[in-house]
Amino acid sequence: MVATEKVLIVEDDSIVQLHLRMIVQELGYSVCGMASTEQEALTSAVETVPDLVLMDIHLSANGDGIEVARKLRVQHDTAVVFLTAYADEETVGRAQAAGALGYLVKPISKPQLRAALSTAFNEQRRRRRAQEGEHALAGSQSGGRDAIIVADDRGMISFINPIAAALVGCTQHQALDRSVLEVLQASGKLQQSPSSRGETAAKAASCALADLDLAILDANGRRLEARTETLSDTDGTRRGTIIVFKGDPTRVQPAQPRTTTERRPFGVGTRVAIFSHDTLGLGHLQRSLNISRALTARFPGVSILLLTGSPAVHRYALPQGVDYIKLPAVRKVGSERYQARSLGLSDAGILKLRSNILLRSLQDYDPHVLLVDHAPVGMKGELRPALEWLRDNRPTCIKMLGLRDVLDDPEGVVASWQEHGIYDVLREIYQHILIYGQADVFDPAVAYRFPPEVRSKVVYCNYVVDLDPPAEGAELARHGSRPLVVVTVGGGDGGEPLIGAYLDMLSSSSAPIGYDTILLTGPFLDRDALARFREQASGLPVTLLDFVPSTSPYLERADLVICTGGYNTVVQTLRFGKKALLVPRVMHRKEQLIRATRLAELGLVTLLPPGDVTPEHLRACVEAALASPSQPLVEARAADRVRFDGAARVAEVCAQLMVSDSAAD
Repeated sequence: MVATEKVLIVEDDSIVQLHLRMIVQELGYSVCGMASTEQEALTSAVETVPDLVLMDIHLSANGDGIEVARKLRVQHDTAVVFLTAYADEETVGRAQAAGALGYLVKPISKPQLRAALSTAFNEQRRRRRAQEGEHALAGSQSGGRDAIIVADDRGMISFINPIAAALVGCTQHQALDRSVLEVLQASGKLQQSPSSRGETAAKAASCALADLDLAILDANGRRLEARTETLSDTDGTRRGTIIVFKGDPTRVQPAQPRTTTERRPFGVGTRVAIFSHDTLGLGHLQRSLNISRALTARFPGVSILLLTGSPAVHRYALPQGVDYIKLPAVRKVGSERYQARSLGLSDAGILKLRSNILLRSLQDYDPHVLLVDHAPVGMKGELRPALEWLRDNRPTCIKMLGLRDVLDDPEGVVASWQEHGIYDVLREIYQHILIYGQADVFDPAVAYRFPPEVRSKVVYCNYVVDLDPPAEGAELARHGSRPLVVVTVGGGDGGEPLIGAYLDMLSSSSAPIGYDTILLTGPFLDRDALARFREQASGLPVTLLDFVPSTSPYLERADLVICTGGYNTVVQTLRFGKKALLVPRVMHRKEQLIRATRLAELGLVTLLPPGDVTPEHLRACVEAALASPSQPLVEARAADRVRFDGAARVAEVCAQLMVSDSAAD
């Protein structure tokens, strides 16, 4: 393998430095320099012009690797992958702000470094292609009246303006990274001259686009000639081609949407798509499944397609008429920060993959109704291209947003929604906003400052729960007349502190334990932690389960429920009217803490803040709850203060809809 990409290693530990050099060279890259201080790094970069820098964050003599990386990016546009022994959130945040394309925690293995370097180089190449397109457009004389496409040296589109996208009948998002000739030919409007008629899309990567005589028909059938220019570096190296179709944009119209031929009530033959981004836990998926069951029970013959990122979707039985498309899974690693759960893709790569799957799936399925769960535009805007396509091409598709009772800290949500234009999306895209909760418990419309025109779309549906009749399981049959404590942490992400503290409490008890425990760890608990907890639970009156299709049988049988504060877990606990001790998970967001605090204020649950979870404090809370005759949730249910017909209320909203079938394109 010929090493063409140069790597500069900046590391103050000589042993680590040599270890990295050996791995980088084994992977086929060229090590163009080694540095241990800021000055050595800056000097070496000037002399060797590296393509990528492996940068230790904490250099000797109080050197700040992040600041060095910032300088290198400004001076040389160098890709940077950071190395550190400390993976705290503040450091990760500073590294990202400096434009890091990767972040590795020592000790570093060869597979980790291979993945990080491959991802970083791919992302750097993509960035540079985009910059080339932007620079070319900035220097061109073409105004806003022309259709402009920029292709890289392989004939792949790196930039396309809205007029050009409309001209070829696709979105900008769909055209990027596709062959120019493939996109033009797919439009059915390409008019090639004899000099280029023999070329095919497959040859676009090797042909000189600037040498082709291209023309395309606009929406009115008028022939538009292309002007092509070679895009070159200052040294004359060819980097791609600019293609400009000159014309009057008022005469370039996107394809017209299909005409409506029939309006009919929601029911037999209606196609519903339910999107749930599912970055953490099981609540989004379970809520979507509960709504699907309610819809298929009330409307036999309806078809429902779930679009979900949950890694556990295959473990659930689906009702008749329901199927799913599994999106590549992601996990949340910080505020508005996600990464691929399993695939070796960059953050940008996994986002693009999911967004493309969503767009094509909704184009092909062509739903009458789209119900989006929780995130108005999906993870980091992944749903925007699909929403915009439906708006522009399927205006009869009814778009509904379903929101749980609490999203996150109100000030943070409002600021984020303002920054990312979410209020505009609520105004312009969605016809209905369904709240899965009660306004007298927590009102999202007030907390998150819905404008009047958005608030007018809101329907309060009450809580959505699993209403399938509980079935007694073999695990429950073992427990006789002794009190039963059920501990559940939802999907399992972030549940280790509560599980560990509870098992420590039982292990350290000097007196006999007078109650049994069923501990539901969730399927996403770290495998090593699960093995450790199984070993610790051995010999204790504990049954440990990592996955159950429904928590209902266990919650119905419990004398006390100890749980985190996620929506699904809490509302199932409330439904059965059990004594509840809530230990909210405060990881990346304040949602669970807000929900648990509000329910505690209403006297419905006992709140144990995460910082107070010690074996001693937990033991006192458990013993006090089991000894207390008070049943606050039973009283609240009897007084109809909490209501759980949310899925049926969603079905009632759908019963009022008139859906439209369209003629074929």
